[in-house]
Amino acid sequence: MDFFSQGGNPLLVCLYIMRKVKDITGQRFGKLQVLRYIGNYRWICKCDCGNETSVLNFNLKNTKSCGCLAKNYYRIYKNEYYSWASMKSRCLNKNYISYKDYGGRGITVCKKWLKFEDFYKDMGKRPEKMSLDRINNEKGYCKENCRWATMKQQSRNKRNNRLITFKGETKCLAEWAIKLKMEESTIRRRLRDWGNNVEKVFDTPVMKYNYKLNKK
Repeated sequence: MDFFSQGGNPLLVCLYIMRKVKDITGQRFGKLQVLRYIGNYRWICKCDCGNETSVLNFNLKNTKSCGCLAKNYYRIYKNEYYSWASMKSRCLNKNYISYKDYGGRGITVCKKWLKFEDFYKDMGKRPEKMSLDRINNEKGYCKENCRWATMKQQSRNKRNNRLITFKGETKCLAEWAIKLKMEESTIRRRLRDWGNNVEKVFDTPVMKYNYKLNKK
């Protein structure tokens, strides 16, 4: 019998659908308790905070509250929650402005970190003036590949930074400039003019302009 095409009794239609959807009335998912089925694979659930909300059947296992839990996390762990939410948006939301540079090129979030509690357990409190940074920019977000880093550290860790190997050490151009006490612009100019001869670029002393000798 096709209840949908023949305009059957609404109660019979609901019972027909319920035979396809497992009855989970009374079960708990986080702070939610399932009250009743309303069709279209949706359940009405009551949150411990008192609110009622409808949740899709396949989302129940990943839904922990009516939304109040996220609000509490944001209020208590504002900085860490912002970093976590931004990380997920970059990797999972195709409409996010930076998605093409993250999820769009295969950067993922480990399954464990889809829950804020686990992210916070691994990363802890975000230090002042630091943000979430991946150590290896070709790998995704997980405990082993992430750290809280300063803007200076992150700027040196961009995937478009030029890495230079010299005497067995590999550093970005900015780090070599600091170590050799040379201007970045000097290194770039030398690499361009001297055909990327790294040994010559780094071993050639920088001539200091003597203003006293050249003063008229």
